[in-house]
Amino acid sequence: IEIPIYLWYDDFRTRVRIYKGRIIGMSSVQLLDKTRKIGKLLHNNNSSKVVFNDICRVMKERGQYFLFETGQETPTTLIRAIRDIGTGNIFVNCDTANLILYGKANPVDAIYQFGDLLKELHAKDGHYPTNPYYLGREVKIPEGKVNFPVFVAKLKEVGFDGSLTIEREISGEQQRKDIIETKAYRLHGYTRVCCCPT
Repeated sequence: IEIPIYLWYDDFRTRVRIYKGRIIGMSSVQLLDKTRKIGKLLHNNNSSKVVFNDICRVMKERGQYFLFETGQETPTTLIRAIRDIGTGNIFVNCDTANLILYGKANPVDAIYQFGDLLKELHAKDGHYPTNPYYLGREVKIPEGKVNFPVFVAKLKEVGFDGSLTIEREISGEQQRKDIIETKAYRLHGYTRVCCCPT
């Protein structure tokens, strides 16, 4: 399921409790191992952390975990929120391009910060923003700023054993070609590489 919430809304707590009711009502098969991209985390938002504690405690009781996808916050902000929520079943889905597109971090460096919090990975490439009013530009691997040979080596160093999903945020035949080419680009030898359109 998608949880269409954004943490800067004034009525965040009320809205999440409604969606929490949906989560509790769904089967564990539907929720298990699903990545939730939930919007941006504010740097110091105690009320949102209380809400996520409620949600993740319910998921933990059901043997599930919750993944934050990288994007609009720095790795440090995300790690701090995970520790503050403190349920022990919250991890990270690292989208390599998102860290660059939002100008938040170098993905290679972020791997060291996330360490064993890293559970899933979206392999995607892009350029840093050059206009402060717009995101950076997503491109095919290896045409962007993610150093994938080094990145994959670092994943192995930190013991990452999750899946690596190739993404390309365009549509049509070119998307299919780009994903096929990317699968052959220095990602071979990695444990599990899967491909999906965004």
